[in-house]
Amino acid sequence: MKAMKKALALGLALAMVVTAVPVTNAQAATTGLPKNKTYAAGKSYTLKLTTPSSWKSVKTTWSEKDSEISLSSKKAKSVKVKAIKKGSAKVTAKVTFKKASKSYTKKYTCKVTVKEPSLTAAEAAIVPVGSKVDVKATQSWPTTATVTYSSDKTDIATVDETTGEVTGVKAGEATITTTLVCGTKTLTGETKVTVVKALLKSATQTEYNKIEAVIVGDTTELKAGDFKVTNTATNATVAVKSVSPKKDTADTFVIETFTGMTDAKEYSVEYAGTKTTFPATDGTVAKVGVNRTQIAAADKTEILMTTLDANGIILGYTPLSNSDSSKGNVTADVKFAKGYQDGSSLYLPTVGDTATVKVTYHTGTFGTDGKETGNIEDTFTITAVDPALINLSYAVTIGGSVATWTANSFKANTNVKYGDEVNAFFRITKEDGTDIGNYPDYKVTSADKTKLLVTETPLSGPATFGGSNAVKITGVSEGTTYILVMKDGKTVASLPVTVLGKPVATTLELNKASVTVVENASVPEIVSATIKDQYQDTMEIDEIKVTLLGKPGNLGVSARYKNIAVGTDVSSDFGPDVTAGTVRLLGTTFSSTDDTGAYTFKISAKRNGVTLDRTLSVNVVKNDTVQSYEVKIDKAEVDTTVSAAGYGVNDKDITIDVAEMANGGALNYYNNSNVEYTVKNAKGDVIAHVGNGLTSGVKTCSAINANITNNTLVVKPVTVNGSIYNKNLSAGTYYVTAKFTVSSKDVVVGGSFTIKDTQDEKVSFSIKNNNFGTNTIEDAFEGARDSNNNKFVVVYYDGLEQSVTSSDVIEVKGRALSSGGAFVKTVKLYVTVSGSTNKVPVTLNVNDQIASCADTTLAD
Repeated sequence: MKAMKKALALGLALAMVVTAVPVTNAQAATTGLPKNKTYAAGKSYTLKLTTPSSWKSVKTTWSEKDSEISLSSKKAKSVKVKAIKKGSAKVTAKVTFKKASKSYTKKYTCKVTVKEPSLTAAEAAIVPVGSKVDVKATQSWPTTATVTYSSDKTDIATVDETTGEVTGVKAGEATITTTLVCGTKTLTGETKVTVVKALLKSATQTEYNKIEAVIVGDTTELKAGDFKVTNTATNATVAVKSVSPKKDTADTFVIETFTGMTDAKEYSVEYAGTKTTFPATDGTVAKVGVNRTQIAAADKTEILMTTLDANGIILGYTPLSNSDSSKGNVTADVKFAKGYQDGSSLYLPTVGDTATVKVTYHTGTFGTDGKETGNIEDTFTITAVDPALINLSYAVTIGGSVATWTANSFKANTNVKYGDEVNAFFRITKEDGTDIGNYPDYKVTSADKTKLLVTETPLSGPATFGGSNAVKITGVSEGTTYILVMKDGKTVASLPVTVLGKPVATTLELNKASVTVVENASVPEIVSATIKDQYQDTMEIDEIKVTLLGKPGNLGVSARYKNIAVGTDVSSDFGPDVTAGTVRLLGTTFSSTDDTGAYTFKISAKRNGVTLDRTLSVNVVKNDTVQSYEVKIDKAEVDTTVSAAGYGVNDKDITIDVAEMANGGALNYYNNSNVEYTVKNAKGDVIAHVGNGLTSGVKTCSAINANITNNTLVVKPVTVNGSIYNKNLSAGTYYVTAKFTVSSKDVVVGGSFTIKDTQDEKVSFSIKNNNFGTNTIEDAFEGARDSNNNKFVVVYYDGLEQSVTSSDVIEVKGRALSSGGAFVKTVKLYVTVSGSTNKVPVTLNVNDQIASCADTTLAD
């Protein structure tokens, strides 16, 4: 017991000792200034002094002796420190205070390290249209600095102001500026961003003449001519036949070439400035196969035997009917329980029926016993399945031209406007792109009759596209719904359709916002008005009028406008063209008694009771003596590409005049002496030299079909005869100079116009047999056939094989060879525009040797 009491007493004594220890250590840890601080140059900070609550009457003298910092706002327990430049400095606080009625003085110091922020902009980047790339900059301390991003060309690339994520808008180059702000310190950096229409990321060979390419970006209008495939060892170019999206695989496209790539060489693929490579197959057969192991029940389906290399690249296709046991060929042994073989097609009547196909690749090697050895063979089971379960594709287009469905340019339309009754066309295709053979087994219906009405009728086959296959549909109410494709009472596909709101006039566009005219002058300035609905489709104009809104100084304006108040309809002053959607402005509208200066007019156009307004500024300048001359070309650019709808050829005519100019406006058309016009192409070649009264040095204008009347040159880029369109000018920029004499001195003025033409980009060809024999090159390109009834040459336009007939070839350029063949440079011929009977001339860049032909002379 005594021992316990002693222990307890000792514990209490120790506790009292611990409690009684002064808190000077704790005070030392919290009293005074921090030993070290790190600040960013250009920013200001508050440095705090900590003192115990027992200190009274605290006063502090703050000081620094280094130029890296400066002190302000000095208080007893804080000071404002401005970090000026990189380096280190010392802040000293001399503190006086009272404690228990005694005065004390203490001194504290804080080492301040001043750092300057740094900024490293991201490296140059490439981004496809519609895709994103991160150009976030790297910054050093302090992380509290503000970093923002901006683009100098937002029409090419936009950037998120805070994250640095760039989005490609259209092809071109933009500079992304990164700005770091830290206090008064500002740093900037630049990153060059190249926006490409699309970016080729990889290419892999899948068949002897097919490549699968991964392309990201704007791939809406890929064309065969956009791609270049090259054997990197020989620099030989492989002509591209077509490019198409791979089904059900995003960003992947199939490039098909006219010739195979089976030499184990490296090949490159180039697109839109980007390039990648792949190793080609060595062409050695290691496996055999068939193109499909499932077919639709009760539907004849073509089966092809395939040969493959060790990596599974398909080296060739052979129809079942073309069995050949000679060396390097394949044979098929087909067996049925039910069904039959029709040529290369198999027919299995019901779901679950099967056929076996034994495929043998023959090496042509025989043993001593006379039996073939080393053959490669395999057996495959073909099973009939419900057609709805195999990989069929269902498509609908509304109000379109179904004749173009097999063309590369076909774009399906799934929109119908409210209240419209239009035709819808349906197509069901198999994996190989061919149509099913049992269209009448399918019919269509509406998923929501409150939005869309659909005539329920069996579908017909592609042979009647445009006939009974047209199904009437009517937009009933705005919104998205579906057309259901039915078979045997079951839904096998649902095709989305959007019913758009009733078209309403929403936009009025003027081709010019302002014009300059000379008072009393007769040269017209034409302003065209266009109404568009909410879908940007052009609408007819029911009525148009012009209202005077303002005049120079709001004064009484002229004899013509003298008594006309602002807000008055003055359409009659601008002639009958107003009713046709154009406003024809003449200086004669403004007499010499007018005030010169800016007049403001309101152009009002009405459609279906909706009136839209735009303002037009007309700067009237004083009639004066002729100060200069100018070539007036009414169309700066003309696109001569012919579509299925064709076009009014006269709308493409280019009218060229010389105008007398004064004070920035046109006075009159020059007609005092004959004008001599010279038209040159971009190479500087003179293609026309014409003019009234020109008697020497005349170059016939048939090349461009140009006509001169009263010093007006009319250029006809395209002429038409029935359904045949002839192009008199190729794509490019043309330069026009006008020469005439004024006061015995020659005056020369000029201008230019541009011709666009994308027609040739859709054309391609394949020489199937280059031994034309007794046929001319023209015969071969016009469909002549060899002894096996195969065409020597197949021409494609827009992905469709062309039926080039007699006299369709316009011109062949090249040279005959002494061997009896020829080297062909180009062939110019007519092709048919998809979905129409319109024929247009295109030029094939052949650049190939023909082994033999009947041509003995050719023009280079």
